[in-house]
Amino acid sequence: MSISKAALKLVLRQPVLLIVHLGLLGLIGVVLVQGLAKGTASSEVTAMKPTVAVVDRDNSELSRALASYIESRGRAVDIGTTRRDLQDATATARVAYLAIIPAGYQADFIAAAAATGSGLDGEAQAAVDGPTGAGQTGPGHPRPGQAGATEDTG
Repeated sequence: MSISKAALKLVLRQPVLLIVHLGLLGLIGVVLVQGLAKGTASSEVTAMKPTVAVVDRDNSELSRALASYIESRGRAVDIGTTRRDLQDATATARVAYLAIIPAGYQADFIAAAAATGSGLDGEAQAAVDGPTGAGQTGPGHPRPGQAGATEDTG
């Protein structure tokens, strides 16, 4: 309470000091508000695309589609395929994201989908099978191991 009384006495004895302080604080507020208003009106937020590299060792239809998707989400760079090239690219920060698609990825993907019983929907299976239709599933085309499938034992 004594601090409040001392401050009140100071203000009453020197009103010019109060006016100067309030004026300066008001001026600072106006400058800050104008600066913020200018900054938001003229600047835009743009999403930065990371540098990406994909090493496709499977070269299947599924891996090419996955590589295409990853490259469309960033700025694709070619870094080579050897172990040394990959280490150099990551050590020197030439890429922010490096995806290595191993050989046999498509076959393993299909096997995992079949093993879990989730299978692939018709459109996804058609994309994986390609124009030949190999491995077609659905009514009349069960997978090996599913009800209605016949296994070759000969």
